Parts: sequence; C-alpha cells; structure tokens
Amino acid sequence: MPSDTERGGDDRPDVPVPDSPDARAYGRYAGMGLTFAVTVIVFGALGWWVDGMLSTTPLFLIAGTLAGFAGGLISMVKRVPPVRGRQTSHSARPEHSTRPDPRQSPKP
Repeated sequence: MPSDTERGGDDRPDVPVPDSPDARAYGRYAGMGLTFAVTVIVFGALGWWVDGMLSTTPLFLIAGTLAGFAGGLISMVKRVPPVRGRQTSHSARPEHSTRPDPRQSPKP
C-alpha cells in the first residue's frame, strides 16, 4: 500500500482523483446545475428588462423565469443518463448468484 508521500500526501480516500470517472461525473453534474441556474437567471433578467421597457411589471419577469426554468429542466433531463436501479424480468437475476433460477427446468 502506498504511503501518504507516495500518494502525494493526500490522506482523504473519499476525494476523487482529477482524471477519474467520478471526478468527471462530478464536473458534468456541477456544470449542469450551473447551466440550469444561469438559464433561469438570464431568462428572468430578460423578462425584467422587457417589463421595464413595456411597463408591465412583473408579467415578463415571471414569464421569463418560468421559461428559463422549463428550458433548463428540459436540457437537464436530456443530459442526465437514465437510472438503472430497477431491473427488468430478463435481467433480474445477477450472474454471480448461486441460487438456482426457478424459471429454468432442472437438468437431469
């Protein structure tokens, strides 16, 4: 096992290595959250500006914020991979299981 000096002095095992898949996933999801927030803020600011030009406060502010929220949410849903927590009936049994599969007939 490498010592602390061989690992660069880092004694925090939970911190992902910068080029690891976990670090890339953290970066991807942080980027999606930042994009979502910026989209809502920009569309809200545009609505606020239009309200100032047309004296319709707060109509376009609300519409812009809702449009930014919807656009950011749609973008996020498209970029997030599907959750694989629930398995289908065809793959319900893991390969490493030692119990016999009741769907298969016993071999003589």
